[in-house]
Amino acid sequence: MANFTLSTVQPDYEQINQQLTAYLTNKESWASAGNSKTGTLLIDAISAIGAYDQYSIWAAINETTLENAVLPESIYTNNIFLGNRLKRATPAKVSVSLQNTNFAVPYLEIPKFTQFTIEGEKFFNRDVIVFDGLNMQQTITLYEGQISSAQFTSSGSTYQKYNLTADSPFTISDEDILCYVGNDEFKRTTDAIFTQGSNAKIFYENSDQAGNVNCLFGDGIYGAIPSAGSSVIFKYAVTNGSSGNNTAVNQKVTANDYPDLIGETLTNPSGGDDAPSITFYQQLGSQSAAANGRAISRNDIRALVCKYPEIIDCRVYCQAEIAPLDKDWMNVIGLLLLTKPTFNEQSWKDLVTYLGNYGICGLQYKKYDAQPVPIDIKAILYLKPGATLTISQQKVEAAIRKYMTLQVGSLGRSFYKSDLE
Repeated sequence: MANFTLSTVQPDYEQINQQLTAYLTNKESWASAGNSKTGTLLIDAISAIGAYDQYSIWAAINETTLENAVLPESIYTNNIFLGNRLKRATPAKVSVSLQNTNFAVPYLEIPKFTQFTIEGEKFFNRDVIVFDGLNMQQTITLYEGQISSAQFTSSGSTYQKYNLTADSPFTISDEDILCYVGNDEFKRTTDAIFTQGSNAKIFYENSDQAGNVNCLFGDGIYGAIPSAGSSVIFKYAVTNGSSGNNTAVNQKVTANDYPDLIGETLTNPSGGDDAPSITFYQQLGSQSAAANGRAISRNDIRALVCKYPEIIDCRVYCQAEIAPLDKDWMNVIGLLLLTKPTFNEQSWKDLVTYLGNYGICGLQYKKYDAQPVPIDIKAILYLKPGATLTISQQKVEAAIRKYMTLQVGSLGRSFYKSDLE
């Protein structure tokens, strides 16, 4: 970890106090005040201010580097500077059966991002749904989330930027933002603006350090410019992430805007996940930036896997660790996964497909499930008079559980008695 030496004056109150006292002792102008209460008070006050200022400068400089940053806003900002895209929550998905009961008017087209309700929970569709005389009943996928919208007026300038907000940070769905400029749909992209053509109707989006979403348009050379005065409308889903994985099968599905529709769920909602923890960006932000959307090196693969929904931590093993003398293990990557309870076989298949989009063609992946290691902890509490044993015990247990929360870095982590003292 880098150490910053700002000056010979360290953020230490006693040292600054001693230096000031020694400096002023030989000053004639201080002779009458040096031993007075007023003089002592002034030195104490100046020493406190100096120590606080030095510490503030030291802390501020530490916050500018990812390896030293402590504040979440600083960690997120450093990741943005590295070129990382801050991932947000992903919605749960559920398979439903929908039927158009209006046989007198069999044709019905339901646009993208229509709001559905399943037992009080909000869901939406990503694709247009079309019913006609031959398809009055369909099986489709709905995604958990409340549809919100925001409208702006284009200034006609280059690199127009608009901010989308939600009540909670990082809860705007990581994939679900629509944009319409006038009558034209502008497609969402997470690739750099300079990779786009001059007439490309796109907008680039990324999360900011506050967990909201910044949407950026092009300059006419890279990406089209929304014309001056045109309306810019965003529709986006605000999701509950992992909390959306809780609705049961055979639940009623309705859409207020389409009363002729009836339906029911066929599967349990699954796949919803929260935004990566701050620990991910603190520990793997550099590797994620270095990966730059590829899965080649060991660090690349780990960074991409740990960012994937429902993955808590990952260790990557190659043939040298698995079977160095067995040719059948060539081009096989072993993934030791620590996952959330909702991670299933379909999740694994989706993860392999995801890695295939970024890695070397022909690689195969072998999954290893992490095994818990029980740890017995015995704590002796020394309480002050009047303290309640039960409450103190509960606080200690809660603190230990919080400290041992599963997160990036949990796999293979050693715990020592000194960690808890």
